[in-house]
Amino acid sequence: MFSGDHDRPVRLALSLASVSLEVQARILGLLETRLDRAAALQRRDEAIRLAHRMTGHIGVLAAALHHYHLNTWPAVRHLPEPPPNETPLRIAFFEACLAASDGGLEIPGPRQIRRIVA
Repeated sequence: MFSGDHDRPVRLALSLASVSLEVQARILGLLETRLDRAAALQRRDEAIRLAHRMTGHIGVLAAALHHYHLNTWPAVRHLPEPPPNETPLRIAFFEACLAASDGGLEIPGPRQIRRIVA
C-alpha cells in the first residue's frame, strides 16, 4: 500500500531536505504504520481501552473523549506526540484522536466504546 504511492516522493523530499538515510528509514517506517487503516484502528481502540481502565465508566469516557476531540484536539492535532505535562488520560485521548485521524476513523460513541472495551 505505502511504497507504491508514497515511497519515492517521500524519499525525494527527505533527500532534498538533507535528511540522512537512517532517519529517512525511520520516517518511512512511521509513515507506513500511520497510513495503515487497520493499524490505526488497532491503535485507536487500544488507546480507548487504556482510557477505559483509567475512568472505569463508559459514559464518562465517551463524554470526556468527545469533549477532548472537540475542544483540545484541533489545537494539538499538528503535534507528533502529546504536549508535555499531559495527564495519562489526556495522553490516551491524544493517541486515540491521532489514530482516528491517521485512519480516517470516527471517534466512537458510548455503544461502540462498549464493544471496544468488551
